[in-house]
Amino acid sequence: MELADELIKIQRNLYKFAYSKTYDHDAAEDVTMEVIIKILESADRLTPDIKNNLKPYAIQSIKNTFLNWEKSEKKTISEIDTIGHSIYDETQYENSEKFPESWDFEKILKNLDAKCQEILILYGLGSEYEEIADVMSLKIGTVKSRMARCRDTLYKKREGHKYG
Repeated sequence: MELADELIKIQRNLYKFAYSKTYDHDAAEDVTMEVIIKILESADRLTPDIKNNLKPYAIQSIKNTFLNWEKSEKKTISEIDTIGHSIYDETQYENSEKFPESWDFEKILKNLDAKCQEILILYGLGSEYEEIADVMSLKIGTVKSRMARCRDTLYKKREGHKYG
């Protein structure tokens, strides 16, 4: 499969991961496109190992690009989405069928530490433990134990949020 075809295949997952970092649709799209363009421009310099494991490499690139944006303040990453609502504004979902549970999950996920957020998001995007280990530079056993702790924390916070 050609590099461009592989990038098209994983573009939606890259966008979702970028959104989990920025919480802004436009910024997530910008980060995703910037990474895809950089990968395509450097295609002749990519090793076969990277080409065969493109998804973890691209996700790591999203992470690095976001961190660079944050540091250089080239982009203002806001907590306001494209229609002007805060992502934490519960009132936008009143009288709506727009998955109230997803709002709860987003709010709870945002309150987890960054490592838990990242591991749960990567897993939710369909990454295998091996891919998560590559992206996070961890051993697979560490990923599995951290995943278990993060899930426990997530469930406890969900129960506390829902009923507390």
